[in-house]
Parts: sequence; C-alpha cells; structure tokens
Amino acid sequence: MNRHDIEQKLPAMTQAQLVETVKTCLDMIERLENDLAVGTHKLDEMTAFVRKLSDVKSAT
Repeated sequence: MNRHDIEQKLPAMTQAQLVETVKTCLDMIERLENDLAVGTHKLDEMTAFVRKLSDVKSAT
C-alpha cells in the first residue's frame, strides 16, 4: 500500500475500509517507530565504541 494508491481509493472507501486503512497505517507507524528506536540504540552503541577506540588510540 502506497500513498498514491490510498489517495486514489479514499473517495470510494466505506467507513469500515477507512477505519481498517487507518489501523494499518497506525501499525506501520508503530513498526517504524520501533525500528527507529532500535537503530538509535545501535548508533549510540557504535558511537560509544568509536569513542573508546579513540580514547585508547590517544592514550598510546
């Protein structure tokens, strides 16, 4: 489901179809938020690791 398809179908959708479409979009947003949180956590871990490497290199 992409934005263009949804926009084309909106005028002909029943209320039940609209509700289902909104639920699907909300589920997708929730999954994207979770993926973003995981990615942010990984980035924080990598940043800390690079800092440690930098500190070790500076100490030698």
